[in-house]
Amino acid sequence: GGTQQGGKAEVVWNALPDKGATGGGVSDFFDLPDWQKAVGVPKSANDGGVRRGVPDLAAHAAEEEGYRIFVDGAWRVLGGTSAAAPLLAGLVARLNAKRGKSLGYLNPTIYGAAKEAFHAIAEGNNGAYTAAPGYSACTGLGVVDGAALLKSLG
Repeated sequence: GGTQQGGKAEVVWNALPDKGATGGGVSDFFDLPDWQKAVGVPKSANDGGVRRGVPDLAAHAAEEEGYRIFVDGAWRVLGGTSAAAPLLAGLVARLNAKRGKSLGYLNPTIYGAAKEAFHAIAEGNNGAYTAAPGYSACTGLGVVDGAALLKSLG
């Protein structure tokens, strides 16, 4: 999921119609996994079913406050969840290095660490779903605190 600055708080990234917005929702195809059963995945906006919720977590995605990268010989500022994903992949690589071993399949692990390692995003919406304290179909568990996640991994 994606976030943006909203005054003093980080909120759901939703700068539509021309600047993008985070996706998210409830799968039409995949069942609710065991590791999501306790977080309160909302009912699907499509059919009211409760199945696999996406996203699992969020990072900053607003292009106007985006990531400065060097592409094709020039510096650019990019945003979006596609820009946020490599940031999170880098965090996982650093966690693996610090721990000296791979985290492996991360989803069950992060849901076990949710209270200690994530800052829930409680404001905003993505059109179909509204953020709320705890898990939301806009930003998942929220924004990860890498140091807190490392500590919770033991």
